[in-house]
Amino acid sequence: MRTGMGGGDCGYDFKVGQSYLVYAHREKDSQTLVATICSRTRPLDEASEDLAYIRSLPSAPPGATIHGPVQGFRRTLEAGGVERLGPLSGVRIELASDGVRQETQTDAFGEYRFEHLPPGKYSVQMLAPEGLAPARTEQQVEVFDKGCALVGFSLQPDTSLSGALVDEYGEPAAKIKVDLVLASEVDAEYQRNALFAYTDEAGDFRFAFIPPGEYLLGVRLSRINEPQFPYPRMFYPGVSNLDQARKIQIAEGEVLTGYHLRLPHTLAQRKIEGEVLWPDGTPAPEAWISLTEVEYADRSLAYGGDAKVDQHGHFSVTAYEGLRYAIKAVINIPNGQRHAEPVQVPGNGHVTGIRLILSEPSGNCSKCIKWKKVP
Repeated sequence: MRTGMGGGDCGYDFKVGQSYLVYAHREKDSQTLVATICSRTRPLDEASEDLAYIRSLPSAPPGATIHGPVQGFRRTLEAGGVERLGPLSGVRIELASDGVRQETQTDAFGEYRFEHLPPGKYSVQMLAPEGLAPARTEQQVEVFDKGCALVGFSLQPDTSLSGALVDEYGEPAAKIKVDLVLASEVDAEYQRNALFAYTDEAGDFRFAFIPPGEYLLGVRLSRINEPQFPYPRMFYPGVSNLDQARKIQIAEGEVLTGYHLRLPHTLAQRKIEGEVLWPDGTPAPEAWISLTEVEYADRSLAYGGDAKVDQHGHFSVTAYEGLRYAIKAVINIPNGQRHAEPVQVPGNGHVTGIRLILSEPSGNCSKCIKWKKVP
């Protein structure tokens, strides 16, 4: 049997000399048994409930069981971002398969249960109470004779905002990222509570499960920008100036509709060119280039763009008119990395002659962390 080493790979931390009840699954290709933390694997002295169930199987009556909890929670603006509301009673649950259709409700502990079921595949559906919305309303599960399946659901206040986006010509704008950020965080370097949604083929978008607060709606408001996004920043109701942006106060349980936006004209492309050198002036063709958009704040998420460093250390990267950038170079070396201090690129025109010197240790340094854009 195999398990991971921990640290995010779901490995179970077995201890030498201790006995366990192990729940494992068999890999399709190798047929190796695998145990993870995402099961009821546990020390034997903590498995009395499981052992009682397993030992009762030979004398158990035929039929399968499907059961599970229904929990409530809400998203918040506090650290952690989630507040538990506890179990929800009286929530309707429907069960369906070929020849079987049943309905029940959760009890005072937020639990539901279907028993004595024929083996087979089932659809378990939750009917959300008014004012609450689920992450998903239906799940598929397969049960075997004398077996059971745990199918849980979660609900949270149905707080949403929806609208539509058209391009500069008035046509539906599909697959465009729309941002909803706290008004207090719009120009912050790190936006802890930024939300985003993508428009569908009709240009419609919808934000769900929004924590209560005061927000700004628009495009290119998030510091996690897409490198090839060709539009400048715009706020609802269609302005580029932050002072003219309309703040949207969102209360818990509100369903806001009709927020329509028209995209501005696309930004023209331009080139940023230069060279990456070692401190002694020799070219560094193995370096890679990263751009950070700094037009609206000191930094956004860095990205590599289409930059390539050739054998002479020369690079060329595509950027957009009207946006300032910070550009940096990093190179891997046998004992780690070295990098160049960021250089700010003006917001307009083709830019040439940039020199990035790989003078700094590691992939980042205090100079980078404290770097501020030039006004």
